[in-house]
Amino acid sequence: MAADPTPPTPPADQGDQAAVRLDKLRQIEALGIDPWGQRFDGHQPIAEIRQLEPQPFDDANPKGQRVRAAGRVVRRRTGGKLHFLELWDQTGRIQLMCRVNKLTATEWQVLNLLDLGDLIGVEGEFGKTKTGELTIQVDKLTYLTKSLEPHPKDVFGLADEETRLRKRYLDLIYNADTLRRAHQRVKIIRTIRNHLDEQGYLEVETPVLQAVASGAAARPFDTHHNALSSRSCCGSPWSCH
Repeated sequence: MAADPTPPTPPADQGDQAAVRLDKLRQIEALGIDPWGQRFDGHQPIAEIRQLEPQPFDDANPKGQRVRAAGRVVRRRTGGKLHFLELWDQTGRIQLMCRVNKLTATEWQVLNLLDLGDLIGVEGEFGKTKTGELTIQVDKLTYLTKSLEPHPKDVFGLADEETRLRKRYLDLIYNADTLRRAHQRVKIIRTIRNHLDEQGYLEVETPVLQAVASGAAARPFDTHHNALSSRSCCGSPWSCH
C-alpha cells in the first residue's frame, strides 16, 4: 500500500479541519511511523469476528479470544485513560476499547492523533462489555493511513443529500442501506452475467445510446456552468476556441 510520502497541502476551501489533519499527519511522522507504508496482513473481516462466541470482560474472565481487525475509524469517544472507537469495514462495525495501560507509549500517542476516517489495524481480545456490546479490547495498534478529507460527525449516518451525491465514498461508509444496495447491485449483475455466459452469449462492449463519434474522434467543446457562471473546457489537448 504505497503512496506519495509528501501529500500536497489541501486547498484553502477545505477549511481548517483539513489543515489540522495534515498537522496530525506530520506529528505521526515525527514519531517515526511511516503513515503510507504500513501493512497489516492476516486480519479477519469484522462480520466474521462478530460471529464468534463472546465472553464477558470481568474479573472472573479477564481473557477473551484473540482477533485481528482492520478498517476505518467512524466514531470515537475519549475519556482520559480509556478511549472507545468504532471500526468499520465493508462487512460491518465493531467497538474498540483502548486502555492506556494496554498500549505502548507510542501507540497511545497515535491513538490521540486519530481522526474519523483514518485506517488502523488492531489486535486484542474479543468479548462483550457489561452492556452486551461486542468489543475488541485492544492491546496492539497499527497505524495504516491518515484520511486528509474531513468526515461527517453525524453518528446516525450521512444525511446531507448534496454530500451523499457528490461524495459517494462517504455515503457508502456512513449509510448502511447505501452499502447494502451497492452489494445487491453487484450480485444482481454478476448473476445475470453468469446466466447469460452459461447460455453461450458473448459479452461485447459497444457505445450505448450514442449515434455520433466521441472520445478522441469527437470535436472539442465548451460547457457553461450556470451556478458558477463560468465556462469549462472538455480537456482536449487541442484548442476549444
